[in-house]
Amino acid sequence: MTHGILWTSEIEARLVELLSMEENLSYEQIARQLTREYGMAFTKNSCIGKGRRLNMPPRPPRDYERQPVGTPILVKPDAPIEPKLPKPKKDGINIYQLRDSTCRWIFCELMDPPPFRYCGKRTQLGNSYCDKHAVVVYNQPRKTWA
Repeated sequence: MTHGILWTSEIEARLVELLSMEENLSYEQIARQLTREYGMAFTKNSCIGKGRRLNMPPRPPRDYERQPVGTPILVKPDAPIEPKLPKPKKDGINIYQLRDSTCRWIFCELMDPPPFRYCGKRTQLGNSYCDKHAVVVYNQPRKTWA
């Protein structure tokens, strides 16, 4: 099936014929029919556009069967539903309280959402971590004896 539509006079005549049928086919049904018959990918919109260019009258409204509408069920919640938020962490300090002399060890798990808390204990000059966390962060050189 090719994807370009060549509107030949034969295809145009078939479109007019399908639009004039008493069954009141939709443009989508007409496009499917033309696709089957001519092996080209007709779309609903291509058929609408060609019908307008051929000055075909607008499609008459289709008679759709209305489905009976049941009585809607109204549900009233007993109370507002509170969102489940993570409990705020009380240990440490927040990012705005960090200083040059405070430990930057972060208290969080891998995928925890912000706000994050930090250790905040005093550090030695030029160090980013307190003595306790520096042992974990910095690798200690191994003693090797030759």
